[in-house]
Amino acid sequence: MRFVVPELSDPNAHPRAVRRAVGHRADEVRQARRDYNERIRPLLPPSLQQLQQTELHDARVQSLRIDPTQRTLQLCLLGDDRDGYFDLRLDYKDIEMTPQETSLLCLIAHLESAEVDRDEVDLIPTDAEGNGLEGSAPPVFIHRLLWNTGIQTGCEGRGLNAFGEECFIIFTLTPEIEFRFGGLEIKIERKTETSFRADGILSRPADFITVVREPGKIEGMDA
Repeated sequence: MRFVVPELSDPNAHPRAVRRAVGHRADEVRQARRDYNERIRPLLPPSLQQLQQTELHDARVQSLRIDPTQRTLQLCLLGDDRDGYFDLRLDYKDIEMTPQETSLLCLIAHLESAEVDRDEVDLIPTDAEGNGLEGSAPPVFIHRLLWNTGIQTGCEGRGLNAFGEECFIIFTLTPEIEFRFGGLEIKIERKTETSFRADGILSRPADFITVVREPGKIEGMDA
């Protein structure tokens, strides 16, 4: 992520001066992000401007479709903001993903516990000053997604976690994926009913992850 807000894992373990300094730095980072978003907003198409304003915190994957031959990625999320739940469909165009990035995204999508922690919209401008130039290469847009998988990687302190183990601070696996693409279509629909089962798990079809295989490609051999 470009803008990382500093946090203290256990604020009470630090002097007041440290807590105050960290809080001040966190405010600076938040303001820097707001200023940067406003600066790049005129350079973004309407779909990216809308994505900038969409709250993705705690959003979960409903379905995923990756087509390397068409260079497309469709990511459908269930979001939740102050107005309630909403379906969000993101169709990325002219996107390039490595096999490793594809595998990581599929693994994240497969986890029932995985949620979006935060995201950033960015772009690589067509020239050093950030101005579009006639006849120059089109800009490359960027969407960074930081995920909270819920996979525990360690703990410290006192207390009991969900497994009955003595633990106060729980650390989880938080992978980040950066999409680079040429265009985006976005669709948002408000929901009157949630998509969760009675046990609290998100209801998804059996084939909610699809990766289109390149025809004629033999794995392990160069093209």
